Amino acid sequence: MGKKRNTQELPSMDEIMDFLNAQSKPISKRELNRAFGTHGDTRTYMKNAVKELKKKGLIHTERGGKTISLPNALPERLVVEVTGLDSMGDLIARPFEWLADIPVPQIIITKDKLSTPAGIGDIV
Repeated sequence: MGKKRNTQELPSMDEIMDFLNAQSKPISKRELNRAFGTHGDTRTYMKNAVKELKKKGLIHTERGGKTISLPNALPERLVVEVTGLDSMGDLIARPFEWLADIPVPQIIITKDKLSTPAGIGDIV
């Protein structure tokens, strides 16, 4: 994931944001600490850094502050409306509710991601 650091080297806010921007999904605070090798007293630094980034609106936290994501990133779980099929037969969906300032993303749902079949017009 990230590079290990000794307890004297703490990541800058820019390094933390670079790491978060490189992630394809929300991550836990534990994963963030593991990526930068922070432990013990240095976890307090990371906790405060996360609070500061959240206060500046650069990140969001979910699940009681345990999961970190970027403001316009899709959450791990999302209610979507199925709008069609792609050329491979996978479902095309869009968020049921979308409040972000960016265009509504198109979501591809592969058959193995659903426990029950869904079709066009379904909300899953």
